[in-house]
Amino acid sequence: MGREAFKPIAFGGYLYLHPRPDYPFRAIKGGFAIGSRSLEDFLEQAREAGVSHVALNPKVTPRPYADVLGELHSEVLPHFIPEVFHATREST
Repeated sequence: MGREAFKPIAFGGYLYLHPRPDYPFRAIKGGFAIGSRSLEDFLEQAREAGVSHVALNPKVTPRPYADVLGELHSEVLPHFIPEVFHATREST
């Protein structure tokens, strides 16, 4: 396995991006709450473990979606430039 293996991961819950950037991961009904800096740290740890794909679902939030998506866009996602993986198929 190792870093080169494809390890997609998805959470079985909704993301509540907390307005406090350093808010730590906390389970909430139906998902989890986390601040943008804490989310960046978590995703970096996942990347270092070899995780190459993460799905986030910011469905449940009292914050306007434009604010949540804007914060993800400006504060979290720039740290995670996609790497291109080329799948190869062995001949049988």
